[in-house]
Amino acid sequence: MDTTNHKVDGLETVAGMVTASVLARAVHFAAAGRSGTTDGMTGVLPAIQWSLGAAVLGTVGVFASETSLVVALGGVLATVGLVGLVGALVLGAAVADTLPPPVRAIPDDEASDGALVALADGLHVARVPLVFHGAPFGTRMTVIDTGEGLLVYSPVEATEARLASVRALGEVRWIVAPNPLHHLFVAAWTEAFPDAVLVAAPGLAARRPDLTVAVELTEGTDAPWPVEVVRAEAVHGHPFHVEIVLFHVPSATLVVSDLIENLGQDGGGFRPVQRALLRAVGMDRRPGPPTDWKWTVRDRPALAASVATVSGWAPARIVPAHGPRIDEDAQAVWDDAFAFAS
Repeated sequence: MDTTNHKVDGLETVAGMVTASVLARAVHFAAAGRSGTTDGMTGVLPAIQWSLGAAVLGTVGVFASETSLVVALGGVLATVGLVGLVGALVLGAAVADTLPPPVRAIPDDEASDGALVALADGLHVARVPLVFHGAPFGTRMTVIDTGEGLLVYSPVEATEARLASVRALGEVRWIVAPNPLHHLFVAAWTEAFPDAVLVAAPGLAARRPDLTVAVELTEGTDAPWPVEVVRAEAVHGHPFHVEIVLFHVPSATLVVSDLIENLGQDGGGFRPVQRALLRAVGMDRRPGPPTDWKWTVRDRPALAASVATVSGWAPARIVPAHGPRIDEDAQAVWDDAFAFAS
């Protein structure tokens, strides 16, 4: 009796059951989106991760083993993973079409020439062009008057005109490098304001040993500025991309860097292929963290705790580093962007 065929048939049966389970899980998470601001890609994220892991594990089994049963099992597992991955992606795209993002007004009171614009008393921003991997993301710096000096968040290029505009607002006491990626212009600002305290997210000091980080803001670390005016949260959960977000209490404004990217809302100069790519990964007109960041989160309870803290501030506006401001449904946008972590 040929038991090998029976084993393979049994594996195929198990594969079918697992595939159905993957797709059912995808449906469950897609349905859990619940609102027009949650995209299908976020909803099916666990199914995508599971399927991709199965495909990789199965492929390793096929090529790394000399045992026929393990090779057969690996082939089935890889097939299951690929089928589940395709199904989850297709379902995510379908849900994204079924639940289109809500139409929001695009603020037009900011130029992209880097001039400081007042959003509220003690709150200014400067938006400048930025091309990243060939895509016109743009970026934004935020300047907050804490009542005891200025705080500069995510500095942009330190031109003489921009430095003069900031000096006209008051004394720069703190410069914030919000995550390990937003650091390109920090050195120039610390040179221009040598008495300012450099506050950085975990990981930046190792990445940029040339910078003198005075305060690494992380869990359990107190912000060095008046917290009754500016609250701070180091959003944990990712293995190497922890981000500091701020909340300007008087205007209920949440200031973020990469955790909310608002791309595609105003065209933004993206070419058709770039817009297609944004849509494929669920980021076109859907404010939230980058998809690759969501895929690589490792500590969801820690992320959920940080998200809940920020949500408890009840932001009325979100000022992201990339893309237009979000002046409507700010708290709903924040909550939905991180629904995958709950």
